[in-house]
Amino acid sequence: MRGFTRSELVYLLVMVAKEQALRAPGANWARYYARFFAARYI
Repeated sequence: MRGFTRSELVYLLVMVAKEQALRAPGANWARYYARFFAARYI
């Protein structure tokens, strides 16, 4: 697995922040982000 460039990481972090705000606004953000990345890259 390759690492992310800085711009890719920023894009993904903004995307997951927007997704969480829409789908699970009260969710634990750290857990939501972990699941987001795990579902896509592991």
